[in-house]
Amino acid sequence: MWRIGEAVAQTSQRVLHARGDVLAKAVFTAELEIRPDNKPKRHAAIVGWPEQKDRQMLLAQQLAVAAELHERTPAR
Repeated sequence: MWRIGEAVAQTSQRVLHARGDVLAKAVFTAELEIRPDNKPKRHAAIVGWPEQKDRQMLLAQQLAVAAELHERTPAR
């Protein structure tokens, strides 16, 4: 997973600091859907967001609570 993120970071001339993992269950609980897009490889987009900005924010906050943050440890 980290190698994929590092490749994307290098392509976009950015630094990879962390990644967030969200289980599919959390997405489905929020009544959203998962659509594989393979951009980058093995990536999927969360789709089905409502048009109302306040509802989008609420769902995004729910996903953030359910997500697991993995900070990158510096190479030694």
